[in-house]
Amino acid sequence: MGAILKRAMKIILWSLAGIAALFTLFAITTVVLVKNSASFRQYLLAKASESIYKSSGARVHASDFTLELSTLSLDLPNLVVRGTEPKEAEPLFQAERLKVGVTIDSVFRGKWHFRDVVVNHPVVHLLMSKAGESNLPGPAAKEGGSKTSVFDLGIRRLLLDRGEIYFNDHKSRLATDLNNLELTAGFDPARLRYQGHLRYEQGTIKYANYAPPAHTLDADFSATPSKLTVDRLRLSTEKSHITMNAQVEGYGSPGGNLRVQANYDGSLATSEVEQAVKPAQVPLGTLRLTGFLSYEDVPDRPVLKSVSVWGMINSPQLEVRTANLQTTVRNFAAKYKLEG
Repeated sequence: MGAILKRAMKIILWSLAGIAALFTLFAITTVVLVKNSASFRQYLLAKASESIYKSSGARVHASDFTLELSTLSLDLPNLVVRGTEPKEAEPLFQAERLKVGVTIDSVFRGKWHFRDVVVNHPVVHLLMSKAGESNLPGPAAKEGGSKTSVFDLGIRRLLLDRGEIYFNDHKSRLATDLNNLELTAGFDPARLRYQGHLRYEQGTIKYANYAPPAHTLDADFSATPSKLTVDRLRLSTEKSHITMNAQVEGYGSPGGNLRVQANYDGSLATSEVEQAVKPAQVPLGTLRLTGFLSYEDVPDRPVLKSVSVWGMINSPQLEVRTANLQTTVRNFAAKYKLEG
């Protein structure tokens, strides 16, 4: 019996050694092919693109890729993602380069996480037709499976630089451009929390005949699966600015009510308001605004009924110029309150 067990153990060990050798040979061969065969890399890209299309409906194309086995990193230059937009239109998403690094936490338990994700010069073009249809793709085939959130991915370091976002809604005549967008974020697995910084410049919003001046946004934030905290957000134009902090809750639970609370403090040059809403005439001067805003999304309740705003407004001097009246209002101050 002992001899049989010893022989069986030897067979098992030799089998495992053979499987390991075969896997190692396969891995080495794959790495060699990936490194030296452009046609093999194109084959892998085609298979990956096909899989992505089946699961999301997006058509993904990359000119090539580089795989570094020593650092478990992937480099994709000239990445293009197409949605449902016409062929002659700009693609839904494109980037000069996407770099992804992976760290394996446990081989036996199949645990891993994204060590870093770097996106160089991403450009997003979102379109909305007059019929209310967007160029966002939908899955080509319905497949079951669990949904993965950005918190499941656990990206330890996310960097997005020189980003651009263009949104054009033909139905509501809304157009938005955001330039030089920068996003950095890091994930804390112990707290299941992302912490980061967002900034963009020369942001423009046009709605029908309403065109406010270009603005810059700079914000620090943290986010968990159930709560977003904006520690500091500054929105500024050439002459105006507003600073605020906010908390958003309820977005992570199915059927949960979205709740927003924010404090704000800002300075508004009314000349920019007049310029944005031409030909309307408004008193010229600088307004100081401070206050608090809250919102709770309640089913079957109108938005205005769900918003509460209260605060103070003051100005050292306002110039009133109309066809029938020319005067100066000094030391203007008022309180305002809106409750749904």
